[in-house]
Amino acid sequence: IIANETVASFIESMDLPFIYRVHDEPDGLRFQTFKASVMNMGYKIRSLHPLELQKLLESIDEKDDYLKTIVLRMMAKAVYSELNIGHFGLASKSYTHFTSPIRRYPDLIVHRLLRKYLFNHEIDSSEFVTLTNKIRDIAVHSSERERNASECELKVLDMKKAEYMQDFVGDKFSGVVSSVTRFGVFVTVKDSIDGLVHVSNMDGDYFEYDNYNNQYIGRRTNKKIKMGDKVSVILINANKEANEIDFR
Repeated sequence: IIANETVASFIESMDLPFIYRVHDEPDGLRFQTFKASVMNMGYKIRSLHPLELQKLLESIDEKDDYLKTIVLRMMAKAVYSELNIGHFGLASKSYTHFTSPIRRYPDLIVHRLLRKYLFNHEIDSSEFVTLTNKIRDIAVHSSERERNASECELKVLDMKKAEYMQDFVGDKFSGVVSSVTRFGVFVTVKDSIDGLVHVSNMDGDYFEYDNYNNQYIGRRTNKKIKMGDKVSVILINANKEANEIDFR
């Protein structure tokens, strides 16, 4: 991390065209929803600051380990850019990917620019606009390919989890509510497998979504279902073609 920061801040101080690794702040509304949920579970987080998030991650109990994944989902996606807006997740004002030129194309671009500027002393202001535009195209392309690879990996994992769970349709599981949405709740059971309990499959009452507190409330019993609750579920569907796992 220090190597990446050093390279980025040095070239930025020279005001030369460069490719940065940037990370924007999380969406404020999503953070407020997340904050309300974790505070209901007994955790503390005061503000949207990297240090506060780090303290929260360090305080998460092993039984609530799924919260770390939710923190990652809340965060904006880091991307490559010719414009430096800083890296929120690392609390860094200037960051790039420099250390892995044999496996990441942006790192290779950084090495080529370092050679161009520092070793070959090829600093020509007349080409800065053209060079910046070229770096912008490379940044967009690299970010797209990274996102596609990540989405492919997640889809394969979801498919294999659903395939594994096909042998357990009808079985009962103990789990934890790991996410609350307008259409139902996601429950994490063994081996970090997530499945959906659609609102129509919440037995025992007519549950309505409480938007303000991000929870469900039973109309008759006033029973609440919120993130962190331990629940019992029955697997009613596992479809690997659709990457779906459904519980009641």
